Amino acid sequence: MTNYDVLIIGAGLSGIGMACHLKMTVPGITFAIIERRRRMGGTWTSSSIQD
Repeated sequence: MTNYDVLIIGAGLSGIGMACHLKMTVPGITFAIIERRRRMGGTWTSSSIQD
């Protein structure tokens, strides 16, 4: 089993932004991004916004 300091749920704009922020501001931190879909992008690529 792999352990991470942070788990980011969702590879949409906010999830990817958080990963970039962590990479730039917290040297040595480990993180993983999990996404339900096969590709990144969230709502921007699925063209479906839930109300």
